[in-house]
Amino acid sequence: MRFGLKTTPMHVSYDEILRVWQEADGLPQIEDAWLWDHLLPLAGPADGPVHEGWTLLTALAAQTERLRLGLLVSSNRLRHPAMLGKITSTLDVVSRGRWSSGSARVARISRPGRVVFLAKTRPSRSTPPTASPSCRPPRASAGSRRASRSSS
Repeated sequence: MRFGLKTTPMHVSYDEILRVWQEADGLPQIEDAWLWDHLLPLAGPADGPVHEGWTLLTALAAQTERLRLGLLVSSNRLRHPAMLGKITSTLDVVSRGRWSSGSARVARISRPGRVVFLAKTRPSRSTPPTASPSCRPPRASAGSRRASRSSS
């Protein structure tokens, strides 16, 4: 039987993640290890630490020898395609070909106090993804905007 693992790079130190990956690298039953591609924590304090996936993956590739590795899904909306190509080609060299790939057109981009879900609205390649109206934060009424201006 073969296994893989995923470490969630939020609210944890690099040294802790590295320790887990190096232990897994020494266990032949664990074949692959994965991270995620989120820029903000999905749980816990919104301002808590979270490591950038591609950078962390490259650092872990340099410190392991056998594990296949990758990001569960990388949103191609967060990085320019040419930049992502350069990042992944460097990772492929550092990992000596152990990198596995995943990509997505749909993304959830989170900011403190606001969540926007992006989705393709029509089956045309020329149609850019748009924010779903049901996921946008409610707009303040004119009365509440006036009240907030006068209180400041």
